[in-house]
Amino acid sequence: EKAADLAFTQSRKIIRKTKTAIHGIHTGNRDPELIDSISSDLAGLVESLSGYPRLLHGNDVESAMMEFAETVLYDYAVRGEELPSFSDLDVSPCAWIMGLADCSEEIC
Repeated sequence: EKAADLAFTQSRKIIRKTKTAIHGIHTGNRDPELIDSISSDLAGLVESLSGYPRLLHGNDVESAMMEFAETVLYDYAVRGEELPSFSDLDVSPCAWIMGLADCSEEIC
């Protein structure tokens, strides 16, 4: 139960931070430190849930990965840089694809 609470609360924290980061990119106030902190938060969450595969591959963590992927992909696209792969971001392929789809909505 403690691990499930961690998955939920940390995923929500990551998602809130991604929304702030995307807003900053939209308004010309890109915050690379915020984006780096999101990456660190996600890596910490994945590490802390390594012994709980059901939670690690569950909806909460997958949603956090997707939002992180969207944030980074949008940031790279806005700056005209080559997009990182799912393995570069340490997210699942599904989270990367969904993040890319959401990123395309941000751009259009």
